[in-house]
Amino acid sequence: MRLTRRKRATISDINITPIVDVMLMLLVIFILTAPSIRYGLEIGLPKETLQKRQTGQAVIVSLRKDGQVFVQEKMVNLSDIGVVLSKSLASSPSAPVMLAADRGIDYGRVMALLSSIRRSGIDNVYLLTEPSDER
Repeated sequence: MRLTRRKRATISDINITPIVDVMLMLLVIFILTAPSIRYGLEIGLPKETLQKRQTGQAVIVSLRKDGQVFVQEKMVNLSDIGVVLSKSLASSPSAPVMLAADRGIDYGRVMALLSSIRRSGIDNVYLLTEPSDER
């Protein structure tokens, strides 16, 4: 018996299944990591202001941890903040307004108070901070 060898026909087609698999995996990885690239940044807020300002002529607005608002140590309602600040700034309209908020208070409450102050027409508003221990 004689063994015959058959010539195999060469396959000229390229199997694209592995390429498609790799591309789909890359697409899935990109879709999963894209939101973390956009929103995953760590933001370190400063512990102290760049320039030290004197608070002698300033109107100080305080926001306590329990949500109470004070203007120059007098408790006021959040809805009346514009009227109270206008009266306080009547004698010196160029005096800055210093906003002191408790460190543990919700950021949304601070922004609501800041928006109320800005809506009353006062743009000269600064945030008070404690000096950091690093020097």
